[in-house]
Amino acid sequence: MESPVPISPSSLATGSTPLSFKTPTPSPAPLQYPEPPDEFVQDNITYLNREKATKKAARLGSSHV
Repeated sequence: MESPVPISPSSLATGSTPLSFKTPTPSPAPLQYPEPPDEFVQDNITYLNREKATKKAARLGSSHV
């Protein structure tokens, strides 16, 4: 005579996990972010794009130390 197999809570938890959590599905298209602004203000601090700022400062006739 076969003995009944006890069902433990841990076997129930592992059996109820869906397959979608184990293998993440790849996104159909890569995210395209918009062009960042040349400058923006956050917490009362103005952040500048260094590449654009250096091009502006390197004009002929501009003095910089």
